[in-house]
Amino acid sequence: MHESFKKRALLALKIATAVCSLVGLVLSLIFYAQDGYSHWWKRLLFFTSQSNLLVGVFFIFFTLYPLIKFKDEEKAKQIICTIKYCLTIAITITGFIFLAVLAPFAHRTGYNAWSLSSILTHIITPVLAASDYFLSDMIPLKKRHLFYSLIPFVFYLIFASVFCILKIDFGRGEAFPYFFLNYYSPAGIFGFSPTTPPFVLGSFYWFIILIGIILSIGLFYMKVHPSNKRKK
Repeated sequence: MHESFKKRALLALKIATAVCSLVGLVLSLIFYAQDGYSHWWKRLLFFTSQSNLLVGVFFIFFTLYPLIKFKDEEKAKQIICTIKYCLTIAITITGFIFLAVLAPFAHRTGYNAWSLSSILTHIITPVLAASDYFLSDMIPLKKRHLFYSLIPFVFYLIFASVFCILKIDFGRGEAFPYFFLNYYSPAGIFGFSPTTPPFVLGSFYWFIILIGIILSIGLFYMKVHPSNKRKK
């Protein structure tokens, strides 16, 4: 009975995660103008939208996974667990950066940090995804998985940097998605500008800080998951 209840609870949790991430994303696209964006698709250029889209799509797949027969079940489980680990870190970073860095400065740009879509994509979805990760059975993670957790961030960094260098508008009249990706700020890439917050540090130093945060969260998630404790 206990095992059956756990399976149903995890299924409901996965469905809730997919629904919250996709509903939050769709709402952000529908009400793009209220947050000062010029076009709805511009919101898809942000890490928040991309991470929530990936979570929504893959969590739909995770709900269907038990119904699919794989030729190599063990390898399939390893791939799926690795994807889930990376996505969980990515969406956690979405919530962490929002609460620690972006929301405190939202009033300067007129962005409504506490709209329903923002709460769904930045807070509720990360909490649900992390809950599913810790409650689900996972393969014991290895050291290489920790560095896999950097893949979504590094991919987005390259993607956004190309747009920044080309000075493409991200939808609010600015050629950068987040202030720490503004290579033309008073601090630039390698400089410092203590008198112009939030552009206190150059982009390079923000990248180092963010990589450190991602690896720290990834290591924490890896170490405290029950599967790794059982391995020990």
